[in-house]
Amino acid sequence: MGMPSGHHIDSSCASVGNAAAEKSETKAEGVLEVTSNAAKKILEFAKKEDKEGWLLRVKIMPGGCSGFTYGLWFEKKAEANDLVIEKNGAKVCVDQESWAMLQGSVLEYLESLQGSGFAVQNPNVHGGCGCGKSFS
Repeated sequence: MGMPSGHHIDSSCASVGNAAAEKSETKAEGVLEVTSNAAKKILEFAKKEDKEGWLLRVKIMPGGCSGFTYGLWFEKKAEANDLVIEKNGAKVCVDQESWAMLQGSVLEYLESLQGSGFAVQNPNVHGGCGCGKSFS
């Protein structure tokens, strides 16, 4: 998954002011569900990266063979227009441009013989590429 330089998938964003967080969490209904397992892993990775209290940013970015990719990284704080989703103490932020394309999606952490990592189950995806890293 493409990430801006200087960010790692195992990092997160700091707490937002209560008013901004409450406003964002109200709008977040139905945009992105975070599973209990994903929340647990977000907290584990944040602790490992010494970024406890940060948020995991989920962003849809242009790129890949099919047009879009998911970006995941930790940030210290959410932006003013971000949605903030909280699950079991873990916080996830989503930028306004990604809302529509993530509507009804689920963020999960999967572990299998082929590997492990965060996965977005997105009902809005119309197609993907052969490598499985991008979608349209």
